Amino acid sequence: MSSDDFVIPTLSNDVLSFGSLKLKTLSTNDLRKCPNNPARKCKKAIIRIYTSGVAGAGFYNTEDGYGVPLLASSALPEAEVGLGVENSYSVHEIVIPANKHTIQLSDFSPAPVINVKGDFTNAGAGTYSTTINVEFALAH
Repeated sequence: MSSDDFVIPTLSNDVLSFGSLKLKTLSTNDLRKCPNNPARKCKKAIIRIYTSGVAGAGFYNTEDGYGVPLLASSALPEAEVGLGVENSYSVHEIVIPANKHTIQLSDFSPAPVINVKGDFTNAGAGTYSTTINVEFALAH
């Protein structure tokens, strides 16, 4: 991952751009990792994003106990990112052809660049934090 284009904007009550996160490398030849049937090759490769490390989704204000939406997009449209892997948002998906036995970063087109925004339109004064997780996943 590269966070070279990820910036902390000046906070205001608006939808704020945090820039982007870029995948630099991705490679696997183990496509038999699907939870529903590990004996068969997976059919989809996914780049997903979710938050962790705080008590709620989004950019979280611990003192006041609420989060403001963290929005992400890439090849798929912008949507709200949830807390934990079970509430992740897939920003990029590809179908794995039957004759393909490896996945490389170049298989994702356009290249995965994840745009991150925060919806601070209803945010009170305070400190907000989160951990942003970007994962590669396989699905059946």
